[in-house]
This record gives sequence, structure tokens and C-alpha cells, in this order.
Amino acid sequence: MTVHPGDTSGIDNPGTRVDFYTDGVLQTAVEIGVTLPGVRFRRWEVQVPAGLMGSHTLEARFYGEGVLMGVHTATMIFS
Repeated sequence: MTVHPGDTSGIDNPGTRVDFYTDGVLQTAVEIGVTLPGVRFRRWEVQVPAGLMGSHTLEARFYGEGVLMGVHTATMIFS
């Protein structure tokens, strides 16, 4: 779990992002953001390459203001 400081002014910094990888290959992610009074919600969508079969490693690298904050990996089996 990543804990961000109470000052969220850096959330709009272009260095705040998530990079997604499939088997070590960077995938294109689309950022979707919604701003409500005092709060900005961001999420990213990525589509894995078509036609995957077998076992593959998916990885998400989370950056806050350009600093790597965390990495999550998962192994997925496609059939």
C-alpha cells in the first residue's frame, strides 16, 4: 500500500503515472481523470496484446512526481 502525503498538489504532475508491462514490454496506457471539488481521481486503462496464450507476467509500476513508489506483478494464464 502506498501512502501519499496530505498535500496532493503534485498529483497533476506529469511524473505521476502508472506504467504497465506485459512480459517486460511497455504497453500503452490511457489515463482517465475526474475532478470533483477538492479531489482528483485518476485511473489508467491498458489492453494486453491480442492473442496471448499460456502464462504471462503483468506488471504495474506506480510513479509519484517521477519517483517510483511501488511495483505490482501478477502472472496470468490465457487460454
